[in-house]
Amino acid sequence: MNVDPSDEPIDFHDLDGLSQFVGGVQSIGGPVTAADTTIVLYHLALDGTELPLPRQCCDGNVIAYTPDDNFNYADEDRWFGLVVGANEHGGAIQVRPLLSGRRLYAVAEQEPEGLNNADDFLYWLDEAEVRDEDQILSMTGVHALPYQCITHVLSIDEFTTINFQGALGVDLGADGWVTLHPLSLLF
Repeated sequence: MNVDPSDEPIDFHDLDGLSQFVGGVQSIGGPVTAADTTIVLYHLALDGTELPLPRQCCDGNVIAYTPDDNFNYADEDRWFGLVVGANEHGGAIQVRPLLSGRRLYAVAEQEPEGLNNADDFLYWLDEAEVRDEDQILSMTGVHALPYQCITHVLSIDEFTTINFQGALGVDLGADGWVTLHPLSLLF
């Protein structure tokens, strides 16, 4: 069966100026595997329909995954992330989150403990005209995610539907300061 190239998983390695966000963590590379070392296959498209051919998940792919209830300030059904480190024998993968505008506004408005500049951050979101549905790359935050939380591996076409804003990045500082940066300044 021939697969339309736009149905292939999106790969950040192929995006000009963004491949630098894939690396930076210890990774064995290769596809996501279960504890018995079998390659995990994902059978559903982003819209919930069955895929003609299942997809593997590798470094550089963008995934949809189940939100962590402890940090789901905007009560979203799913989050998106960039896989920056595949797993080994069923362990966690490393993910650089894509943060929705809705989620960023909710964080700024709810001012969770540890956020030191909520008013400034809210101002910057407004100035940059970040919309609720926009997805903005976390420049600094990489976290471990159980591979079982992955619900979808996005295709090239699906990626174009999630409103990724490649011009902006959000810096989640360990010191509690959150800032927006034009990604063009980083290259």
